[in-house]
Amino acid sequence: MKKINLLFISLLVCTVGAIAQTYLYNTTKEINMGDYIYKCETSESDNVLLYNKANTLTHATQTYKDGRKLGWDHSNKGDVESDNNTAQRKLAESIVKNAFTSAEKRRINGEKLMVRMVISPKTGKVLEVRFDFWRNNALATISVSTYRNIEVALKNQLQFQVTEKGRKLNFLVRGLYMPIK
Repeated sequence: MKKINLLFISLLVCTVGAIAQTYLYNTTKEINMGDYIYKCETSESDNVLLYNKANTLTHATQTYKDGRKLGWDHSNKGDVESDNNTAQRKLAESIVKNAFTSAEKRRINGEKLMVRMVISPKTGKVLEVRFDFWRNNALATISVSTYRNIEVALKNQLQFQVTEKGRKLNFLVRGLYMPIK
């Protein structure tokens, strides 16, 4: 009887583990959620790029507004007020961290998520958000609706103070690369 119970428990643990590791972003595709559509792009190196299909700057090159290319030594430093940048970064990290349920955080267990935000040089508001993660890690088991909630919250809650340097660019970029715990 003990062997049967042990076998049953072992099978149950394996089944739960298999269910928890259902990867949702294995192929390049569009994910239609009714009132929004997300694009999932996968690469040969198993990277996933996930973003709202309405984005227009996901693959755009950052330049000066007059079309000149940025130099190889260009830095985002100084394109927004530094104190404001620190405050907005902390708010963004909080939004991302709090978007995941306790069960999801346990499943993700410290995997790192890259969140790239495109910011308007005129208003300082987040225009677009994209997510980068590996196709075979726990972040790939999270529903697109969670990523959408992060996108909407970042757009609604963040407000960067753009400097003169930042206003000369066609868009600004801020990224978070953070473990989800």
